[in-house]
Amino acid sequence: MKILKGHRFKLDFDEAQVQLASRTAGICRCIWNLALEQLSLAWSHGRHAVGCQAQAGELGDLKAAFPWVAEAPHHCLQQTLRDLEQAFQHFFAGRTAYRVFRKKFQKDSFHFPDGKQFEVDEAGQRMKLSKFGWPSSWTGCAWAAAGAPSGPSRGCSPCSSRTPWGSWNAARRPGRG
Repeated sequence: MKILKGHRFKLDFDEAQVQLASRTAGICRCIWNLALEQLSLAWSHGRHAVGCQAQAGELGDLKAAFPWVAEAPHHCLQQTLRDLEQAFQHFFAGRTAYRVFRKKFQKDSFHFPDGKQFEVDEAGQRMKLSKFGWPSSWTGCAWAAAGAPSGPSRGCSPCSSRTPWGSWNAARRPGRG
């Protein structure tokens, strides 16, 4: 039996990074809700599925119509659509309930799916996220000690999430990179 172990690290963002993280999580929540509504309407009217690739192709038009959507890293937006598609696959396989709309400040998160979108310093003490830069400090054991290489990372992908107390964490999720 193989045991997968994840690691969580507290990110001490400065004020500008906290605002960007909050906006990114909010934009990902908006994308999830819009895509869920689009899938629900398409299914109820024509009983046909709208694929993740088709919805990802519409992100450019959405960014042109609403410039604030472009503030979030595009990889995070695309991963949100992939996560919704996988959630529907689990639903149709009978493993989960039907997906629901996401609410503000409840499980706010975003996910960098590609190892090229973040970088870990040589000591494994800090992580640079795309569009965020380096956080001011890092709490927890070293990222490298948790099994992730330094430099542009491969084999793992960080998921940043807001705690109920307003701080942000990065989690190393094995098997997702």
